[in-house]
Amino acid sequence: MLKYCYECGERITFWKSRFHPVRGKKVLVCLHCFEVIQESLEKYQDFILNDLDHGMLKKETDFITNNLAFHNVQNHNKKPIH
Repeated sequence: MLKYCYECGERITFWKSRFHPVRGKKVLVCLHCFEVIQESLEKYQDFILNDLDHGMLKKETDFITNNLAFHNVQNHNKKPIH
């Protein structure tokens, strides 16, 4: 049974097709597109993991945690309103 690659539109047979790594089992891609998608996902994963260590995400999370800590201290010092 012939299917078409979701990415490039090439005709592929069931045995030469792969499941789409992101979209799941309902979407088939050819071997070439599968390798391109896998490489792209690996680069994205490396970017995210490196960015968590010393990038913008670390700065944002530090900013958020500092503001939450400051906010909690301010609320702790307030007297309750009755």
